[in-house]
Amino acid sequence: MIEVFVPFVLIFLSWNDNAPSQSMNVTQHVYIDKATCIAAGEEMVELSKADQLARLKEFKVDQVKSERVKYFCVEHSSAIEKYQPAGGQ
Repeated sequence: MIEVFVPFVLIFLSWNDNAPSQSMNVTQHVYIDKATCIAAGEEMVELSKADQLARLKEFKVDQVKSERVKYFCVEHSSAIEKYQPAGGQ
């Protein structure tokens, strides 16, 4: 029996609504399937929310209140493209 895996890329975004372009952070991770990717994304969201709540208790500032997170799981390309620089052989 042959198992076929379709890898998924988790794209995790975090930003502050008060200054989105200055605060945007993007991380990417590759997972073996969609279910694993979604589970990892949900875990990252929960960890971010827990961190935000802990800092709100301590600081109570608008900057912490306006932090946002979101994730996407996107199917990774199954094709591999060979890169050849201009002028290369």
